[in-house]
Amino acid sequence: MRVLVVALAVMLSACAVEESAQAPSASAANTSLATTYNSRGNAQFNARNYAAALADYDSALRLAPNFAGTLRNRCNTKIALNDLDGALADCEAALRLSPNFAYAFTDRGRIRERQGDLQSALSDYAEAVRLDPNNGVARSNLASIRYRLNDDAAALADVNEAIRLAPDHSRAFNTRGIIKRRMGDTAGALADYNRAIQVQPDYAIALRNRGLLRMQQGNSAAAIADYNLALRHDPNYADAYESRGRAYAARGDQDRAIADYDRAIALRGGT
Repeated sequence: MRVLVVALAVMLSACAVEESAQAPSASAANTSLATTYNSRGNAQFNARNYAAALADYDSALRLAPNFAGTLRNRCNTKIALNDLDGALADCEAALRLSPNFAYAFTDRGRIRERQGDLQSALSDYAEAVRLDPNNGVARSNLASIRYRLNDDAAALADVNEAIRLAPDHSRAFNTRGIIKRRMGDTAGALADYNRAIQVQPDYAIALRNRGLLRMQQGNSAAAIADYNLALRHDPNYADAYESRGRAYAARGDQDRAIADYDRAIALRGGT
């Protein structure tokens, strides 16, 4: 996921400059300064300095409030900071300024997905794909939602198209692995998880998913190795601690299992 966020920031930076050039209300000097703030914000976002990115996007929008691209950039930053209400407000403001802004529909879908509104997320991703049929990210996200809504056949068709459009999109391979696993194609699922990890070696979610598959296959040692890698890359990944705890318990190592369950509970706010 982390690489995906960076990739999104790279894609949106060019979009923001394009949108900024169309802003009618800012003076030429303000437009130039706002564009520079926006560019520095993109660099801060790519470096995961989200608070600094937010400050730069705020500065750009004070000078030129009609920059739809910068509104979208700030939306993504607020998503990263878990300010979903603020992100939604920025995304909808961008769409009022630019109603055919496909990437903004993708972003609003991400927000609604995280808020648990799957049907609205589905509608937003579908609209993003309608506006931009070559948007592999939206296709992959659409597949993920359809999977969660138990429409495996449509999900598989969408993710196959996403991979055709973006052959190195690690999230799409991870999503396809999840779909194939539920459809009973364990060999295909393993191949997709392997590909996701090959493209993005620090992809903790794919590493955990591969561990879950290896547990299903009865290989707890390999599963634990994957969970260890996932936690090396994301030490606060509660699901990976819980999965590793289950693997240790299956091997009869209850002390390590309890330690991992304790850590998962603490990360989720329990005691």
